[in-house]
Amino acid sequence: MQTTMSTQTKPQTGHTPGPWKYGALSESVITERGIEVCSLQDSELDSKRANARLIAAAPELLDALQLMRDRYGKLHDALSDCIESGRLQESDLPDDYRALANYLADAIKADQTAKTALLKAIL
Repeated sequence: MQTTMSTQTKPQTGHTPGPWKYGALSESVITERGIEVCSLQDSELDSKRANARLIAAAPELLDALQLMRDRYGKLHDALSDCIESGRLQESDLPDDYRALANYLADAIKADQTAKTALLKAIL
């Protein structure tokens, strides 16, 4: 039985399109055109700047995570197909086969974590 990864590239997110940056003078995260995404108030300056950098990177992080899930899904499907069809067997890679199978299982768990994070970001 083949396990197929379900990935979705570029879902509609509803958020203000990036890139975003920290506007130090306005103490807010803004778009390249100066539109305020969010205002940062009532925090220490170092924390405010760190939070702003993380928030400003959010659109790029979201794009990177979606791309990673898409590429990983393709790798997962190809590797699973090779193993399940018998084209790749333990005797072909005696030292690496078990490790590959374990990495594949671990990656499935990590992908579920990524999917959950993406859903939080876009819904």
